[in-house]
Order: sequence, then C-alpha cells, then structure tokens
Amino acid sequence: MFKWQGEPHEVERSLQTTLFEMGDPARTQPSPLMSMTTLFDAPTGFLRKLHSHVTDMQPGAGYDEHIDEHDVAVIVFSGMVETLGQRAGPGESIYYAGGEPMGMHNIGSEPARYLVFEFHGTGYLEVPLSRQGNRLSLR
Repeated sequence: MFKWQGEPHEVERSLQTTLFEMGDPARTQPSPLMSMTTLFDAPTGFLRKLHSHVTDMQPGAGYDEHIDEHDVAVIVFSGMVETLGQRAGPGESIYYAGGEPMGMHNIGSEPARYLVFEFHGTGYLEVPLSRQGNRLSLR
C-alpha cells in the first residue's frame, strides 16, 4: 500500500477507483528484449500523474542509469535484476527517490517481470520503508 499526502491537485478528470488486469505475475512467455504494458496513466486528486506499468525484461536486457525527477517504486515478480550495484529478486521491492540515479539490468538466466509505479507530483510521498542490509524495501 502506498500513501501520500499533499495539497489537493485540481484536475478536470481524476483517476477513479478501478481494478486493472496485469496478467500472471509469474509469466515467463518469450517477448522482445523489453516490453512494457501500461496499466494506468492519469492525474489524481494529489498527483499531477500516477503511472503504472508491468515490464517483461529478457536475460541480458536492461536500461542505463539515468535520473527521473519523480519517485518510482518497483515490485519484482520473477527473475533477478541488478540496480545500482544491488540485486533484487521475486518478492523484493525497490524505491528510487526523484532526482536520484536509477537503472536496471536482468542479470539472471530467465525473464524478469516487475511492476512499476511512478509518482509524478510536487507533494510529499510517504512510503513505509524497511532496511535489509544496504537495500531499502517497500513494506
């Protein structure tokens, strides 16, 4: 569960409570080196935009380190990814603070599948974190 607070953001049409189908979290079907399926991409009452997508990443695929201005949370369903010198596998989560480096590569021998949330806005983002070794994980 993600919770955030901030000044209300007036939008013409806000994202409404909806169920989104993301398919089988453990799916390992062949796909291009990387494919993304958008679940939603819309403003909310508190964020300029809330975006979510599922990524399927084949072994050896990935993207270079870069910096986004928005916060990003990732939940790994399958495979083994490396990000910023650390590894994350099934059931592990990654939080990238806006303005900080991020990048990811599939270092395993099977496809990796993960769910991404992007929090675009100027309000404070409240995410419960726990520390395991040097890794921060969403609870």
